[in-house]
Amino acid sequence: MLIEPVRCGGVEVQLARPEAADLAALLDAAIEEAPYWAELWPSARALATVVAARDVAGQRVLEVGCGLALPALVAAARGAAAMATDVDAAPLAFVAESARASGLDIATAVVDFAAPPDDLDPFELVLAADVLYVDASAAQLAASLPRLLDEGGRAVLTCPWRGQADRLAAALPAELAVAGRSAVATTSFRGAPMQVDVLELARC
Repeated sequence: MLIEPVRCGGVEVQLARPEAADLAALLDAAIEEAPYWAELWPSARALATVVAARDVAGQRVLEVGCGLALPALVAAARGAAAMATDVDAAPLAFVAESARASGLDIATAVVDFAAPPDDLDPFELVLAADVLYVDASAAQLAASLPRLLDEGGRAVLTCPWRGQADRLAAALPAELAVAGRSAVATTSFRGAPMQVDVLELARC
């Protein structure tokens, strides 16, 4: 396990991630698909930067499809009561180690955002970075967000290309509305500049 500092805006956290040997073992163990959660994706960096500039102190914040959970960690560092969730249990051990190394308190749970459990209380802010790479995910997340968000709550999502957010916006139920649309500059895996689409939703 590798632990390294990651800075997003004015916030720095310690991020635990698999080393090369860990990745080889994860790939060998993968059954359906490669462990995409093991990468720190540009959309996660972009969302963490958005969160770092946002006043989330005292808010209940949920990250879905968290992977390494950089946005949730930054939310916790900004004073939020953060929970990081993923359909796969494997990344949550790394999230817990990141929280320990950063001196943060963050909850973790295995949650499929397409079918959130009934006993999961709603949140004031829901975060999701690059979770719409499967076409069906847009409709699934749109259907789940009214259950995950408190009245007046917000969801902020980042996508590597605009079409993914467009699909989600088109699938929104009546309880949700688009509250904002922007782009955030970040870097690709190769260090090249790129833009990430940011979509903010409001729970009516």
